[in-house]
Amino acid sequence: MDEEEKSLFHNRIFQISVIVFCILVLIGLIGTVYLLVSKNSKNVQTKKVEKEIDNLKVGLSDDYTAEDIGPTKNYDQNSYIFRNVYDSLVSYSEDGKLMPDLATSWTNPDDTTWRFVLRKDVKFSDGKDFTADDVRYTFDAIKADKESQLNDYFSEITEVNAVSSDEVEIRTASPAPYLISKLSYLLIVPNGSKNITLANTPGTGPFTYNNQETVSKKQLVLSRNKSYWGDKPKVGKVTISIYPEDEDEKQKIEDFKQGKTQIIDTRLKESVEAMSGAANVKNLFVNENAVYYLILNNNEKAQEYVSVSPNPLKDKRVRLAMWEALDTDGLIKETMNGIAVPADQVVTKQTFGFNPGIKRPEYNLDDAKKIMEESGNEKGFKLKLLIGGSRKDVGEYIQKSWKNIGIDVELEIQPESDYLDKFMAHDFGVGFISWSEDSMDGQNTLLTLFGDNDQNMGSFKDQPLAKIMTDLSGETNQRNRQKLIQEGLKIIRDEAPVIPLYSKKINWFTAEGVDWQPPETMDVYFRNAKEVTEVKVKPSSFFSKLKFW
Repeated sequence: MDEEEKSLFHNRIFQISVIVFCILVLIGLIGTVYLLVSKNSKNVQTKKVEKEIDNLKVGLSDDYTAEDIGPTKNYDQNSYIFRNVYDSLVSYSEDGKLMPDLATSWTNPDDTTWRFVLRKDVKFSDGKDFTADDVRYTFDAIKADKESQLNDYFSEITEVNAVSSDEVEIRTASPAPYLISKLSYLLIVPNGSKNITLANTPGTGPFTYNNQETVSKKQLVLSRNKSYWGDKPKVGKVTISIYPEDEDEKQKIEDFKQGKTQIIDTRLKESVEAMSGAANVKNLFVNENAVYYLILNNNEKAQEYVSVSPNPLKDKRVRLAMWEALDTDGLIKETMNGIAVPADQVVTKQTFGFNPGIKRPEYNLDDAKKIMEESGNEKGFKLKLLIGGSRKDVGEYIQKSWKNIGIDVELEIQPESDYLDKFMAHDFGVGFISWSEDSMDGQNTLLTLFGDNDQNMGSFKDQPLAKIMTDLSGETNQRNRQKLIQEGLKIIRDEAPVIPLYSKKINWFTAEGVDWQPPETMDVYFRNAKEVTEVKVKPSSFFSKLKFW
């Protein structure tokens, strides 16, 4: 082979090698693209899309009509929908924190005076401007209605005056530092309003009462307030179906399952059981703003209900032994089917002054027996436990528990009509009762349940606690007040004149697609409910990311 033939041969070999190399690179590139596209197609992404709800359908256990209830009449369970229609000077956020509402700020010129600067450019749903005169008139309307539940509630207020159109002054008979919390129940109505009911009286809140669509005793309809001063509600209309407590509970559950409602509430363990395992349903709960507890009576009348003298319930050691002998987790499991949470103090976590450092004694029978011996009560004693018939099972659990430390319990079951009278007369040994701090302020709890008054049903007295309550009476600094309340609650924990047991859970069920959080307060807000759906997002292809220059 001459030189020319060799050169031609080498060129062909080189050309063939280049072609083979290019083919291999192309095959590799195609394979890589295939793998990338295949992997990307499997990782299908979704994103949440929020939408407004045209008509939010809610089922609530209650029994009222819009003509029966009104913002100057009620602050019981019938009033938890008022917050959707009416505003107050201050209010609680959905997580239970006090915040400005129609008032933007407030001061205390002296110990018995409060001055509030009001929000400007607020209108009632009928178009009338909101002014300080409306605040004054609302208070006057409450005081003029002797049947109003709020009449006694605001008993410390002597007068409300309009200083100017956007400033109001509230005076009290004596220092009332906790008044700011209670004012969340002063729901403002227009000056001059007559026959003040939900059906007749406009408010400044996010919704208005819809008279045309409401069906008395069956449905209550609220429509979005187009002139609302705050953030626009994400709900156009709320249709509330009314189910009388217990009577129509099964129907409420069935309507929810059939899609006739999207949100329902329940406090009944049977309803929670009926909803267990339901598909595409979210179960939410908040703690009821009430604590169920035992009062260990220190009053002289308690001697009639205890077999030994002197009354062993006056001995702190005996009280602590009784607490340690109670397995609260077991009580909740056995009598409440889990729809409650243990309590360690007489206020709930939503209450101002709640002490997170307080822990209940651990269940310890051996230690409880030892304490009983140290107190000289190793032989035990007999006592009567006052309890309502609806909670006989709780009484039987306590009866069984205390028998382990030598305390022989006889249940004194009373009808609900006579129940509270015996407590107020201190006519019992140990009693089972509940306390709800409506003002959301622990100072009121201390003054009411442990002060020098008849509502101190166990007649417990403690000098350090009395000093704390005296100090609280003139303290307006909120941090100082919180510290004092927490100290008072710690004394009650250590002295154990009461044994906190549990707080009930309020269970809420929401349908798929409804995003809503139940509030940690007595009020129920619907303004922030919204529809949330998941939408598949088409993944970007490999080729769409390639760029050629």
